Amino acid sequence: ALLLPELTGRSLMEDTQMLSARCDRSSKSTDHEAFAPMSSRQFSTYTSRRPDAKALLPPILSGSLPAATVRRPLHSDHDLCLLLPPPVDRLWLFLPRNHRPDPEIVLQIAQRRNLSVGDAMCAALVDRYEHRSIVEYFRQKYGESQNWSEWDASEWCRARRGRSIDASVLFCVVYSCPQIQNADNVALASCGIRHLSLLQIWKRITVLDLSDNPQLIDISPLGQRDSVLQHLDVSACGKMWDLSCLSICPRLQSVRASHCHSLRGGDKIPAGPALECLDVSFSACADLSALTAAINLRELTVKGNLELLGIDPLASL
Repeated sequence: ALLLPELTGRSLMEDTQMLSARCDRSSKSTDHEAFAPMSSRQFSTYTSRRPDAKALLPPILSGSLPAATVRRPLHSDHDLCLLLPPPVDRLWLFLPRNHRPDPEIVLQIAQRRNLSVGDAMCAALVDRYEHRSIVEYFRQKYGESQNWSEWDASEWCRARRGRSIDASVLFCVVYSCPQIQNADNVALASCGIRHLSLLQIWKRITVLDLSDNPQLIDISPLGQRDSVLQHLDVSACGKMWDLSCLSICPRLQSVRASHCHSLRGGDKIPAGPALECLDVSFSACADLSALTAAINLRELTVKGNLELLGIDPLASL
């Protein structure tokens, strides 16, 4: 049924009766001009004058039907990710953009060399000799152990004469030795690591050592509300300037950020509710006002901070 333009000055019941009569008459007549629908402007004017009109209107007129589902186009990264099988697709998304190989090229390598898609991805990231050394080293050390909880990558770097662990190497390690994701104590000290996006696959990390990585800048992938991280060491990360993302980690108890010369303090230092120990010695922290939110803070080390203006914000703790 459609409303008519002449339904204006009458009561709602009279409008409804006239509408029913006109519908019955138009169904028997072939004259379609006798049954003229309202325009959208007339309809909105009519319903604004009578708010109770929508209760008697069909759903198609009252607008109570659910809106049609809008199909939004997929992001290009996620669209390409669909070409890869799991778990390679998830690991591919965690790689930094400048480290992601083209999935179509990876599939071509897998078909041409008769490899699995994961091995073809590793072949696209590192050369086959380095891939072989990674697989042999980590599978020999961690492959047979099922319940190990510690992983120290610095040993591999020292064995390779200072070879850094970038995102490509870390991808090969995680793919070749998937049980490494169960580690809750991870040490990446002095590994030359720059990107932490792949660390998001570790859901059980409670202790993380990232010290002595001078090229590490962004640690935002660690700031997760469901994180179980408790102890973090980012000492001697000279370019580290923002640790505020750690404030949302619900279980973070201690942070060691000594010799972080780019850390200026203020709202850039962590101040989570569970934080108990914070070391920002020999950094450039001049303002500790953010620590007023660290209600459980028990130990604070600020030695060597020549730019520190005062510790007045600590009086409220």
